[in-house]
Amino acid sequence: MTTGNLPTNSSISKEVNDEIQTYFNDYADAFASYDFKAIRNMWSLPCLVTSNKRNLAFSDPTEFLESLTKLGTFGKSVGMTKMQKIVVENCEIAPETVSAITKDTIFNQDGEVIVSWEQTYILQRIDNQWKAIATISTGEVTSWAAMGSKLAVKAASSDNIYID
Repeated sequence: MTTGNLPTNSSISKEVNDEIQTYFNDYADAFASYDFKAIRNMWSLPCLVTSNKRNLAFSDPTEFLESLTKLGTFGKSVGMTKMQKIVVENCEIAPETVSAITKDTIFNQDGEVIVSWEQTYILQRIDNQWKAIATISTGEVTSWAAMGSKLAVKAASSDNIYID
């Protein structure tokens, strides 16, 4: 499990910060173990996913799961065995709603870094659980491209993405 320190520019309590870091620890563990149903359940639909200047809305849980699975298949193809998401900044933006920036790192079986980037999330406490309602990729596709990877996000329909 990854432990994050309270970001120095945090506007939320240590307790909420710990809850948010635990959310992302669970998210990273689920991703690295290819448990995409668990990740889907960490989101509230409809949700917004942005990457490479595209805004994509998901409202169908099956299509969202298919997209997560394709992303995971890509991760497996490059040797991902561990993922880490460390909260580097967060801010309460409304009651029970926070923005959080994570530093995401993917590792291979030898513990070597495959790729790293920052990701921004909007989380909302729904029925006493934190759920993502939006994410903004701030470098994921660019980071993969710098490695020579063919990861690309493109619109497939109004509420779906596919990984090429």
